[in-house]
Amino acid sequence: MYEPTTQRNEVQRFGTITIGSGKAPLVLDHGRTYVVLDEQREKAFQIANDLLSMGSEVLCVSHDHPDLMGGRWYGRRTQYIWLCDTPEESAMAPDQLSRLGRRIYDFAARRRNAVVMLDGIEYLTTHNDFNRVQMFVEHLNDIAMETDSIMIIQTDSKSFDPRSLARLSRFAEMVV
Repeated sequence: MYEPTTQRNEVQRFGTITIGSGKAPLVLDHGRTYVVLDEQREKAFQIANDLLSMGSEVLCVSHDHPDLMGGRWYGRRTQYIWLCDTPEESAMAPDQLSRLGRRIYDFAARRRNAVVMLDGIEYLTTHNDFNRVQMFVEHLNDIAMETDSIMIIQTDSKSFDPRSLARLSRFAEMVV
């Protein structure tokens, strides 16, 4: 488990954030995109929770219903976009990548210390071809750089072949 290296009431603003201590602390830079390879999904949620405890606001984009996701967060500064075809205010169809990109941009541009977590990019590839999803990841990286936010994309490395993972790593740093 990671432990934030700054105090809980201290708000880290822009630049580099170090999460964890010990042998391998994780250093995150604002304005970057990270792909967290973890089949259990716990590492990405722990990173996002550590950033919440340091004063960040998180937008979680997931195929899981927000009621199921609520128990994963330690803070209240979390918003959700539920990827599904259900007509609901917090929901968005997974084939609407342009709309999703606009919602993510709106969130990140209006907040200091914004963190966007995309839980399960492989779900997007079931509704879009991989090239389109790769362009979406490139767009997320552009949003991260423009808004000085942190993008966290959680996936299972078994969901993609090595070539596809290599293509994703052109726009994101891999975290194992």
